Amino acid sequence: MPAFATVSDLRDTASFAKMVEDSPEPIQVMKGRERKMVVMSSELFERYERMERQIDFEARLAEAEADTAAGRTFSASELQQKMREKYVV
Repeated sequence: MPAFATVSDLRDTASFAKMVEDSPEPIQVMKGRERKMVVMSSELFERYERMERQIDFEARLAEAEADTAAGRTFSASELQQKMREKYVV
């Protein structure tokens, strides 16, 4: 279930900070019915970053596997030659 706080809850910074640290998910800060910001603990933020890196890695790996399956590969010497041509070395 999403965690919510109001903009006025921000006035009691110690209490709000504890709410953020104790929450297992981001806190949505609302003003009326409008979401103004989302706040999360640094631990939760780091977890989200790790998940994002993992998803990116898996997508790149799937792309590489698809290239290999489709025969879009070349040898190390071909790569070296392409790099020399591209960067005029």
